[in-house]
Amino acid sequence: MSSTSSNKIFRKARELFHNYQFRTAGFKKPRAYFNWARANLEMMGRKTRIRARPLKTTVDITNVCQLRCPLCPTGLEAHDRESTHFDFDKFIKLIDEVGDYLFFLDFYNWGEPLLHKRIEEFIHVAKKKNISCGISTNLSLKLTDERIRKIINSGLNEMVVSVDGASQEVYEKYRRRGDFDLVLSNMRRFVELKREMGSQTPCIIWRFLVFGFNEHQIETARALSKDIGVDLFVVTSAFLDEGFYPVPDSERQLMSDWHPTLEEFQLYSGQREDGTFIPKYKPNVPNRCDWHYMSSAINADGNISPCCALFSSENDFGSYDPAEKNSYMSVLNNEKYTAIRSKFNGERSETTELVCETCPATIIMPYGYGVNRDIIFMTAVQFYKFFKNLFSSSPKK
Repeated sequence: MSSTSSNKIFRKARELFHNYQFRTAGFKKPRAYFNWARANLEMMGRKTRIRARPLKTTVDITNVCQLRCPLCPTGLEAHDRESTHFDFDKFIKLIDEVGDYLFFLDFYNWGEPLLHKRIEEFIHVAKKKNISCGISTNLSLKLTDERIRKIINSGLNEMVVSVDGASQEVYEKYRRRGDFDLVLSNMRRFVELKREMGSQTPCIIWRFLVFGFNEHQIETARALSKDIGVDLFVVTSAFLDEGFYPVPDSERQLMSDWHPTLEEFQLYSGQREDGTFIPKYKPNVPNRCDWHYMSSAINADGNISPCCALFSSENDFGSYDPAEKNSYMSVLNNEKYTAIRSKFNGERSETTELVCETCPATIIMPYGYGVNRDIIFMTAVQFYKFFKNLFSSSPKK
């Protein structure tokens, strides 16, 4: 095995260890593990109606963002929803209904989560149910030390910071309106205050999306991450314009040379005449979507999308509104959900005219693999911690 391959394996193992070590939120009650088994049985049996509660869900705590990233519908100002923050009382009702069964909760999708002034309270509520909580942030906003301490104290497990460059000039090509120095300063303060408070969480992850214009700065950024002291530095391929979002022609022309030259980060084989990119690998479309059995994306307005890739309200499957007696589980078994499950399992022959039939993001349809893997590994890590503490606290003879 070459030294390069060995380094990659070691780096990946280190990432996994850190991820699961800090993302564990404690053991769930037995009913959560029974529900986990039920969700998998219903998924494998491709049931039309489900009884299992979600294992993971996305709550878009706000759809507001101060940046203008050109491959994001929020950055493109292409949303057809009102700009809003998720209602706290509605969240309390959601956790009352499904919190005992949830293993993971992501507080982000189309906005900057730290713009919600009460996000720490949301996280604190979820942590009472031993739910592993994560956010993805651009961190390009002014934060007081007091606010950072509140975020750390909330019990947040994971904080992904999106920084795609090692200088302002390169960083702002995608993270438009972002302040590179402010982001680095905020990361340093999080690291320092975590150390001062004796907290291992949140696990701070610098995520670097690779484009053609920034690939030369990967190693410089990696060195910066080590200097700052973040827990992980993750380099990943960027999804370019495939025609899913309404990207202006002027932007498409600008992005024509954004495809990386480094082969390991290349997701596309070429471009169409309109400038959109052609995916290099076309995954096989499965006869089910795991999202329909294990998860969903709850938007800032309370409407439920069948997955995290759908931003338009016209593709919503229902509205979570406990005040109107629209429970979360009633939405997951409504006409649209049962129609698409029956279409995928073969019970229904006619079209549903729902977006899932022509899924624009087939790569995330086998979602259950990642969810099941995370539950298995995080539970194993939790057992490891339990026995480690047990034996370390045992009196020596």
